[in-house]
Amino acid sequence: MAKKQLLGRLLAGGLLLAAFALPCPVASAEEEEERSLWLFETTCVSNGPGRWRRETEDISVSRAVYRSYMFMGPGSRSVSLACRIRGENSENPENPENSKDAKKPFQSLQLEFGMRDTQRESPYNTVIVYLDGQQSASETVAAGEKVYFALDVSEVQNIALETVCSSGAGYCDRVYFFNASLSTEPAISPATSPEELLEEFPEDLPEELPEELPEALEIYPETTPDEPLEESPDESSDLLPELP
Repeated sequence: MAKKQLLGRLLAGGLLLAAFALPCPVASAEEEEERSLWLFETTCVSNGPGRWRRETEDISVSRAVYRSYMFMGPGSRSVSLACRIRGENSENPENPENSKDAKKPFQSLQLEFGMRDTQRESPYNTVIVYLDGQQSASETVAAGEKVYFALDVSEVQNIALETVCSSGAGYCDRVYFFNASLSTEPAISPATSPEELLEEFPEDLPEELPEELPEALEIYPETTPDEPLEESPDESSDLLPELP
């Protein structure tokens, strides 16, 4: 009996060790290389009297909860953040500026930001995006509003975000960023609005239909109120049997 108990314990211990020895799934180097990267994880420099900070916080925007990973507070003026996402000489592997992240094939910049519901008295902010020193996008955001857009950065080396307060006398609340990442996926434009669809129609459409319609459209002849419509003979009556 003691030998059986000992054998059972040895078998149980062997199964337990085998379970721990099973290989765990580990992300390959290629999968790790394809991941997205936060913009502020690159080489960045801030400017302006305002301030920015990497900070994780849950806030309410348009009565919904979003997790913010960065904020930009312009105060009564502005704040900017300039980041280099690629080295100046990517062909030279010995250049210290060409880090592993800087050589990733980034295709798009994903931006999603908003302002808190509680700051209804705050003036609105304008978020401006510069690609290699040229203004590429500008969006206005007020309290309780959220904005999302994506930009093509496949040939861009430097990205700058600038948040400007609309009032020089008032104090603007912070702009919270729920997404500010570089992605290897191409930029996808937002859905076309009805106003943009209307702009695609030509402006030289005729206002009135032509007086003469094609013969194919003249189904019924023209009649006047004084002319009674001609009734077609009821041919189906010939098919009915006569009643006795």
